[in-house]
Amino acid sequence: MFGILLKQLETICHEQGHYIQQLRDGIANRPGYLKDIQLIRKFESSFRIPDEILYLLNQQGCQFFYEFPLKDEKEHIKFFEKLYRLRKEDTLVLKEFTTPKNMLLQTYKNILQNDKAASLLFEIGYINKAGAFIKARLQNESGDILAKEILFMAKIIEILKTIRKELSGEYSIVTSFFSHFIDRFPYAFIIEHPLSDFAPLFLAQGFPLDLFREIHTVFLKYLSHKQSADILNEIKTRAFLTKDDLRKLSFSRFSFPQDDEFSILLKTIRKRAEKNETKLVKDDRELSLMDHRVSEQTRRIVKEKGQSIGEVIETKNKKPLLESSYRISEILTEIEKTCLDYIWHLKDFFNKSYDLSQKIEANHALKSLSSEELRALLEEEIYPGKEELIKLASEYQKVKPILDIDQSRIARDVIQKTLSLFNRIEREEMRDKGKIHSLLLKFREEGKRKYQPNVQKLLRAYKKTADELLLPLLICGLLQRNIIEWPLKDKMPSSQTKLQNEANYLGMYAIPKGKFYHFSRSGKINTSDNNLSSSLLNSATDICIKHFKKAVSVLIYDIRGSSFMTLKLHNAEREQMIIKNFHATMAKIAKEYGAFLLKDIGDGGIIWFGNNSKELYTSIYRESTTKKFKKLRHSLLSEEGLFLQSALNSSENAISCALSMIRAAEKFIKDNYVKYRDWFSDIQEKELIVEGTTYALLPPMFRSLFRLGIGISSGIPSRDVAIGPNAFGDPDLRGMLVNEAKYLSEGRDPEKSVILADHDSIFNLLFSTSKFTYGKFFADIRNKEDMMLRVSEIVKEKLKGGALNFSGKNFTAEPYEILVLESLKATKYTPSALKIDENGILYNDRGEKVKVLYSIVRNN
Repeated sequence: MFGILLKQLETICHEQGHYIQQLRDGIANRPGYLKDIQLIRKFESSFRIPDEILYLLNQQGCQFFYEFPLKDEKEHIKFFEKLYRLRKEDTLVLKEFTTPKNMLLQTYKNILQNDKAASLLFEIGYINKAGAFIKARLQNESGDILAKEILFMAKIIEILKTIRKELSGEYSIVTSFFSHFIDRFPYAFIIEHPLSDFAPLFLAQGFPLDLFREIHTVFLKYLSHKQSADILNEIKTRAFLTKDDLRKLSFSRFSFPQDDEFSILLKTIRKRAEKNETKLVKDDRELSLMDHRVSEQTRRIVKEKGQSIGEVIETKNKKPLLESSYRISEILTEIEKTCLDYIWHLKDFFNKSYDLSQKIEANHALKSLSSEELRALLEEEIYPGKEELIKLASEYQKVKPILDIDQSRIARDVIQKTLSLFNRIEREEMRDKGKIHSLLLKFREEGKRKYQPNVQKLLRAYKKTADELLLPLLICGLLQRNIIEWPLKDKMPSSQTKLQNEANYLGMYAIPKGKFYHFSRSGKINTSDNNLSSSLLNSATDICIKHFKKAVSVLIYDIRGSSFMTLKLHNAEREQMIIKNFHATMAKIAKEYGAFLLKDIGDGGIIWFGNNSKELYTSIYRESTTKKFKKLRHSLLSEEGLFLQSALNSSENAISCALSMIRAAEKFIKDNYVKYRDWFSDIQEKELIVEGTTYALLPPMFRSLFRLGIGISSGIPSRDVAIGPNAFGDPDLRGMLVNEAKYLSEGRDPEKSVILADHDSIFNLLFSTSKFTYGKFFADIRNKEDMMLRVSEIVKEKLKGGALNFSGKNFTAEPYEILVLESLKATKYTPSALKIDENGILYNDRGEKVKVLYSIVRNN
C-alpha cells in the first residue's frame, strides 16, 4: 500500500488508455519512432553513441516535439534570409550575425544547464528549422537547387559548430558525436533525399556512389544465393494459408531475393497453396457432414416429442386435465431447449463455415499470387522503410557479416562491375566525371598495362565507406525525422479534429511527461508533473491495468416522485400503467447499449454491462406479446452459462446509457403530460414551461416525476459482483457493486436528474474512451497563438486535477464526494492524498476503504 493522488491515478489510466495511445501513434508516430530507434540501436555497435543520448532516445518512446519562443520567430527568419543571400565564395563573418548568434548561444547554454543530452535535440531541431525555411525558399528558385540547399545548411551547421566550440570549454559536450553524426551532413531532412543527392559525400569520402552501389549488388547477389535454401525451408516447414500468414514468416532476417531466387520462391508458395486447398476442401466437406448429422438428430428429437404430445392428446380423457397440461408444457419446453441447442449449433456452424470460406478464398488468392504482390509483400517485411537510404543501410547490415568471405567467390563479379563502370565513364559524359575517374584509378592493380581493379582495395574501401559515411548519414537522417518543431508556422491542418487532438496530446501527455522541449534563453526546457518514483509509478500502473482496464458495470436507476404519485393517484392500476410505460422506454435504451436487463424494482431498475451482457440476455430470455399487446418475458436459464465477463467498454456503455435515459425521461414527461395530466387534476397548478412546452404547470413535487437518480458502480467479476439464480430461479446479482450503485442512485437534486459513478467506472472509461480533454472544448483553433493558448489551458486544468471533459460523448465527469464503504457515508471531495493497495482498493487517511464518486453532467 502506498500514497497517491486521485489525479495521478487518472493520469496513469488515460496514459495507458486507448485515446492517448492513439495520439502517440498518430501525432507522435510512435510505431515509426520505435522502428527508427531500433535501427539506430542496430547500427550503434559500429560506433560509440554516448550513453546519455541513447538513454534519452530510449526513454522518449515517441517523436520529440520542441518549440522556440514565438517572440524570437522574426529574428530567426531575418537571420535565415541574410544567411541565404551569402554566395558560395563569401566568408561567413560571425560579427555580422551578432544578435542571432548571441540568441543561439544563450539558448544553447541554458539547455546545457538543464539537460546536457538535450543539446542533441537543440542542434537537430535548429537544423530542421533552417531546413524547413530553405525548402520553402527554394520552391520558387531555379538552377542547382541541391547546391543551394547544401550551401545554406553548411552555414547553419558552421554557426552551431562555432557556438558548440565556445561552450565546450565551460560545459561537457560530446563534440566527437556531433562532428561524426551531424557536422558532415549539410542537408535538410536527409531521409527525404534520393541516394543520388549524396554523391558529393561519397566523392569526398574517396569512393564514388556508383562504385559503391555496384560492389553492393555483388554482395546482395551472393547473399541471395547463399540464403535461398533457408528461405525456401521457411516456406516449406511453416503453416500458412493466407497472405497475412505469409507476412508472419521470418522474412525480415533475409535480404531481398535476386531474380532467380525470387522466381523459385514464388513457385514454391503457389505449390504450397495448392496443397492447402485440398485440405481446406476436405475440412469443408467434414463440416457439412457434421451439420447434416446434427440436423437429422434435431429433426428426430422434435418428431419424437411431437408424437409424445399426440399421445397426451389421445389420452386426455383418461388423465386429469392439469396433469395433461403440465405434461404438454414440459414437452414443449424440451422441444424449445432442443431447438435452442440447434440454434447454438447453427451459430457455431455458420461461424466455422464462414471462417473456412474466408480461408478458402484467401488461399485461392495466395495460389494466384502475382510477382508484383510478392515483391510488395517482401519489401514491406524485409525493409524497415521505403526510403532509398534506409534500404541501402539495412541491406549493408545483412551484407556486413559476410564481408570476410573467401574473396575468390566474388572477385570475378567485382572486377566485372568495376571495369564496366570504368569503361562507361571513359565513353559517356556524366557529372563529376573527372573526379570519379581519378578515384577509380586509385583502386588499380599495380603492374598491369590495362586497367585492372584491385579487389582487396575495393572491398576495404566499400566497408570503410559504409561504416564511416552511410551509417552515420542514416542515423543523422533518422534523428532529423523524429525531432519536430511544434507547431509548424502557417502549416496548421485544416481539420479542427486534428488540431484538438494535437492540443490534447501536447497538453495532456507530452508536456506533463517532460517529452516536449522549450528552447529558450532562460528557464526550464521541459517539465514533468509526475511526483511518483519510478518503482511506485510502475506498481501503480500494474494495479490500474489489472483492476480497472476491464470491468463489469452495474447501473441502478431510481424514479423520482414515485411515492408522491402513489399518494396523489390513489389508483394502483393507473400508477402501474405509467411506470410500466416508463420502464419500457428505459429498457429499450438499455438494450441499445448491450445491457443485461436484470429486473424492475418498482420505482427503478437494475441492469449491468459486460463483455457478455447482451449475448447472455438474448440467450436466457424469450420475449412475447399477449393478445392485449402486453410484453412478457420468460427464462430459459441454464446455470452453466450464467457468468460475468469484464470488458474494456463496460462503464462507457453504462454512462452513455445513463445519459440517454435522462434524455428519454425528459422527453417522456413532455410527450405524456397531456395524457396523464387529468389524473392529477386535484393538484394546484403553478406555471413551469420547459423547451417551449407547458407540461409542468404543477408543484415542484410533480416536476420531479420521472427525474432519475442513476448510480453506476464498476468492479471485477466474482470479487465485487457475482451472478447466479436466486431462490425463485431467476438470475440475480450479488456483491458490493449492487449496494454501491443503489446508494449512488439516491443522489438527489430538486431540479434535475443526477448521475453518479464511482472511480472504478471513470478509470475504466479513461482506458477505453476514444476522446477526452481537460477544461473547455474549443470549437476553433485558427493559428499558432490559438493552439498555444489551448495547450496552456489543458496543462493548467490537468495540473490542478480539473474536470474530465469527455467531448466525444458530450459529458463531463468531476470528483464529487468520497464514500466510506463500510458506513456508506459520503463527504464532499477534496483533493487530499489517498492510499491504494495491490488489489486496487482506495483508503483515506484513517485507513477506511473509500470510493471517489464522480458527478456526470451533460455538456451544453
